[in-house]
Amino acid sequence: MTDRERTSGEKPQPEVRLDKWLQVARIYKTRTQSGEAITAGHVKMDGANAKASRILKAGDQIEVRKGSRRLYLTVLALEPKPVAKEKARELYSVREEHENLDGLSPEQQQYVKLMRSMDRAQEASRKGQGRPTKRDRRDIDRAKGR
Repeated sequence: MTDRERTSGEKPQPEVRLDKWLQVARIYKTRTQSGEAITAGHVKMDGANAKASRILKAGDQIEVRKGSRRLYLTVLALEPKPVAKEKARELYSVREEHENLDGLSPEQQQYVKLMRSMDRAQEASRKGQGRPTKRDRRDIDRAKGR
């Protein structure tokens, strides 16, 4: 502990590795899964592939690709050990990227919407949930013009 930390009364931030933080923040269920995602290039920091051993600090920007979604996370707090689900949501702020459809023709917009609903249906089936949900079927029907 430095003299500055003793006199300021602030708690020093714990050092937390990227792979561990992704598990604690419940982005991935296990540390192994987060490590595999990092190794596969699904996690980026500063536009470049991240390393599992990178030490995080508050304010770091992380890009995570999960399926067809991209999540942009801002680290708000660091926790070295697993916490409750409600507390885990307070560790980061998230912004999902949505494609801008403004420059596309109506047919192209309809096609993009159809592809997104089909992606959701595929993700659901990959999770073992089987067929598309009623919401997914309605989205697909709407996109096909039925």
